[in-house]
Amino acid sequence: MNTGTGKRNCEWKDCPNEGRYRIQTSSLKDDIHWFCRNHARTFDLSVVSQGPFIGSGGPNWTQKPRRPKGQPAYNHRVSTSKINPNIRMRHVAEEQMLNYTKEDLENLKIMGLETGAKPEDIKKAYKTLVKHCHPDQNPELENGEYIFNKISEAYKALKDRDFK
Repeated sequence: MNTGTGKRNCEWKDCPNEGRYRIQTSSLKDDIHWFCRNHARTFDLSVVSQGPFIGSGGPNWTQKPRRPKGQPAYNHRVSTSKINPNIRMRHVAEEQMLNYTKEDLENLKIMGLETGAKPEDIKKAYKTLVKHCHPDQNPELENGEYIFNKISEAYKALKDRDFK
C-alpha cells in the first residue's frame, strides 16, 4: 500500500501507471489500494459478479431466461373482473386513430370543423360556406372570391383524403 503524499503508483502487479483511483478491496476499513483507471475498472467488474451482485457481472443478453419457455412473463393474481373494462376500448380506439397532417388540420380549420369530422360533416360544412361565400350568391362580400377559392381547395383536399 502506498503512503505519503505525491504521485502514487498503481498497485496492480507490474503496472507502471499512476494510481489515481482509491479502491477499498474488502470490508476492512484500512484495506485501501490505489489503481490506475484500467485496473480500477477491471477490479470493479470482477467485484460486480460476486457477493450481492451475483449474476449481474456479464451482459444480460447472453444469459438464459429465468422462466421456462411457454410460461407468461407475468404472474398476476388479480382476477380479470377487477381490471378496468375501459382499457380494451382504449386499445381498440388506438387502432382507429386518424393521423392528420398539418395541411389536414389547416383545411379543417378553414372549413370550421374539428378533428374527427366525418365525410358527411365536411360536405355539409362546404355547402353552408359556399352558399354564404360564393361570389355569385353574395357579391358584396369583401374578398369573397379569395375566401371561396380557399374553401374550395380545403374541401377538395379533405374530400380526397380517406377519413372514415
